[in-house]
Amino acid sequence: MFVSNHTFIVHEPENIIEGFETIADLWIKYGAKSCRLMDLAGSEIGKMGFIAIFDNMQQYGHCMDQLVEDDEFKNWQNQTSGTATFTRHSLERSVALKIT
Repeated sequence: MFVSNHTFIVHEPENIIEGFETIADLWIKYGAKSCRLMDLAGSEIGKMGFIAIFDNMQQYGHCMDQLVEDDEFKNWQNQTSGTATFTRHSLERSVALKIT
């Protein structure tokens, strides 16, 4: 499993939640297995995270290549500009799994 995790401070929560379906659909269209919008707590309180899950890094790379060329994605970026402040992005690769 490979995870792309974008974290941001939300200025307009209603716009973020409304736009989630649009952006999640685009990520899935280009290869994400699933997407989640997360309300963060702990040291990240007041922030949200957008998580896209892939089987591997190759799928993630293909998705990113497609997104940057997609007109709908560009429009979404323009429409949501200012609704949140990006704080970090992490790429996470699963190295072990234990199910109990």
